[in-house]
Amino acid sequence: MTDGSARVDESDQFARREFDELAKVETSTCVSLYLPTHRAGAEVEQDPIRFRNLLAATERELSELGWRRGDIEELLDPADQLHENGEWWSHQAAGLAVFIAPGVFRAVRAPIAFEELAVVASRFHLRPLLPLITGDELFWVLALSQNAVRLFRASRPAITEVDIGQTPTSMAEALAYEDPERQLQVWTSGPAGGGHFHGHGGGGEEDKAALERYFRAVDRGLGEVLAGSAAPLVLAGVSYYGPIYRSVSQYPHIVEEVVAGNAEDLGAIDLHERAWPLAHQHTSARRAALLDRYAQSHAAGRAVEGLSEVNAAANDGRIETLLLARHAHRWVPHGHTQTPAIHEQRAPGDIDLLDELVRRVLDTGGDVVVVDDQDAPGTVAAILRYS
Repeated sequence: MTDGSARVDESDQFARREFDELAKVETSTCVSLYLPTHRAGAEVEQDPIRFRNLLAATERELSELGWRRGDIEELLDPADQLHENGEWWSHQAAGLAVFIAPGVFRAVRAPIAFEELAVVASRFHLRPLLPLITGDELFWVLALSQNAVRLFRASRPAITEVDIGQTPTSMAEALAYEDPERQLQVWTSGPAGGGHFHGHGGGGEEDKAALERYFRAVDRGLGEVLAGSAAPLVLAGVSYYGPIYRSVSQYPHIVEEVVAGNAEDLGAIDLHERAWPLAHQHTSARRAALLDRYAQSHAAGRAVEGLSEVNAAANDGRIETLLLARHAHRWVPHGHTQTPAIHEQRAPGDIDLLDELVRRVLDTGGDVVVVDDQDAPGTVAAILRYS
């Protein structure tokens, strides 16, 4: 395994539409809880204890904000029930996010580890979820053979298989309803277990055309699962499948190099071990290219840095790509957006201005990228659509 600790996780599906739904919630009180979680080892027993500590901190904060004891208990009751569910805690991923508001409760088991945090504000604190929708720390693995189709969502420490819904799971299924004159009739075993269909002519062009139709059906089926994702997709299968699949796919973030071989012989952990270096190389190259483009845009007057300038550009809908330092926060009391009110340490009821900035950029069709603190051009920066 790549780092000696990869594992199969049970994580929950979370896509851009779920992010947008949470972003729309605005009420007197929204509680956002984040916690790193574990699948094995002594830390497993500590996870519900640390979650209970987060709830206790939330209770104190709600009390400081004027909530009565009975109302606090009613609001947090779903989280208390979750805390008592021992079976649920035995099936965790790398991180847990919980969102609570009047009439709203959402728990997300994620394949990335979150920093421990509890926030009570008028909006949900969503920035830690950005990697789940921007592809910052995630990648996909599509294990593809003529007999089977499997899709996995992965991060550096973990991998989990994803339900692919109505996507065809074999070449025979995908092509079953073709005209009999076009339908492939004969199956013979090929090198590396790849297999080989041939039709009346038995020629390579016929085989390639059939694969294109098969892969196009698979890609069409995966469209809903991958919708809105910017995470790299690593293909696993016979090496010549790679260029054929890329030629018909609508997904724009496919890694060029393939995990070559018979995908049916590779389990989740094996796929993770071989796909992670390819995904990491792809992501690193993409990030370096983005930072180079920011430098060039800044020199040309089409990029800005600093909260005031970026905020103004967001208000005008001019941001093409927003760059955020990974660990930065800019807390302000609810209703205050002026620079003098900004502080580093959160107080009860504070909102993070960077959360609000992310919402506006996404709402106007911009992209958001989280950059490691040491690589970021500043706490917040942006490439502009126009100057």
